[in-house]
Amino acid sequence: MRHKSSQMEPGCEFTRFRSFPMASRAEPLITRQHVNVTLVDTETTSLDPASGEVVGVSLLCLRVAIDTGRVERVVASTHQWRQPISISPEVETLIGVTHESLKGRRFDERAINEVVSVTDLVIAHNADFDRSFLESVIPSLIEKPWACSMTDIQWRSEEGLKRASIDFLLSHYGAEPSSGAPGDDCRALAFLLDQPLPRSACTGFRRLIEAAAVAPRRITDGSETAGACRGRSRRGDDGGDRRS
Repeated sequence: MRHKSSQMEPGCEFTRFRSFPMASRAEPLITRQHVNVTLVDTETTSLDPASGEVVGVSLLCLRVAIDTGRVERVVASTHQWRQPISISPEVETLIGVTHESLKGRRFDERAINEVVSVTDLVIAHNADFDRSFLESVIPSLIEKPWACSMTDIQWRSEEGLKRASIDFLLSHYGAEPSSGAPGDDCRALAFLLDQPLPRSACTGFRRLIEAAAVAPRRITDGSETAGACRGRSRRGDDGGDRRS
């Protein structure tokens, strides 16, 4: 649940990901060489899953090469909104949509499950938050392995950065802040994880794929890159808000 600069409109696309071709049909692509990674962003009416509702979800599934940790193509994506039972004016301002604009909207479960069905790993920035809301709404996510791009990468203690928020990391890599519009945070996260980590000889994607144990631990025998990326725990010491 974050501030939005526009209402239900896609934000600026990061150049590298604008040119990737969409798969003609979604297919499982996990092999020793590739993993299908789905980035998730959730919009809610509260920070508490006991009282809040999911009103928006974005899923961006990317084919990532295990050896390089780089994105090769977009596999599938969907951005969905649904009408909540209630939403406060304060939350409307924060997420940039109104109860009236969401009237009559429902999640397209088929579209969502098509993306989830070809997913090998789910990644979110502050995954505990997204997972706590989404697994009751999208049951097909329950059996999927998750990784957290905010805490499973040691942005501060190992990579030497001051913060682990999306906008701070975008600034570090010379990119403009995410607009926060549906799908834009997913594209921003894709851009960030496709970059080499500041001090490690691997990308964020590669670090998270190994952390979640959905790829062989030893990717390249004797490789300094493989050694640098192995053995990371699922939990880190980086906290704070995922946006700022």
